[in-house]
Amino acid sequence: MIRTSAGKEVIFTDLRGGEYFGELAALDGTSRSANVTALSRGEAVIVPGGAFRQAVVTTPKVAERLLRHLASRVRELDERVLEHTLLDVRHRLYCALLRLSVRRSAHDGDDRVLSPPPSQQVIADRIGCAREQVARAFSELISEGLLERTRGALILTRPDVLKVRIVEALRIER
Repeated sequence: MIRTSAGKEVIFTDLRGGEYFGELAALDGTSRSANVTALSRGEAVIVPGGAFRQAVVTTPKVAERLLRHLASRVRELDERVLEHTLLDVRHRLYCALLRLSVRRSAHDGDDRVLSPPPSQQVIADRIGCAREQVARAFSELISEGLLERTRGALILTRPDVLKVRIVEALRIER
């Protein structure tokens, strides 16, 4: 994430166990381009930039994994730039909900779930809008029967509808 001097946050991604960050600064020797905030207890290993670069140069498997990781991040960022450029807040929200959700279970059809649910402010920080806009969009999705809020989760009951809306919005804009 990046936090502006005015306190506004832009959240780029979530990291899971085993993932890494800081590789850009290690590769080019410049300062970090973003910050990381832990939301739960964890452990981190710090690898000095020189040691990291040496491992990349001398170990083809490390180099290949890093290149695949960087290519994946560029593709993901391309997609996010496209969304921010072409889609309104509502459709960016649909994209974020789909990206953050996982399939609920094999016997629940196509339902997708976000558990634990991110706060409306966190979602707003992800899609570049105000929390109030997310709250209004949630209310609309709930009234349409496309989103359910439970104590520990957000459930997308018809993710297919959200996907169709995104495709239609992109088709209109292009």
